[in-house]
Amino acid sequence: MTQKAEPDSTRADFGANEWLVDELYEQFKQDRNAVDPAWWDFFEGYKPVDPSPVAPPGGDPC
Repeated sequence: MTQKAEPDSTRADFGANEWLVDELYEQFKQDRNAVDPAWWDFFEGYKPVDPSPVAPPGGDPC
């Protein structure tokens, strides 16, 4: 059974540990042998969530 990452469910699946998954993914991108082979199928379809903040609508509140 293989598991591919589904972007919409990633945050719900990992919650507060999402940072750890992102860190493992960065290692995987550089050298897949640096992470446990059990993660390989998952990371093949993984797309990390963009952590950059979004400006509030309407611009400056002042």
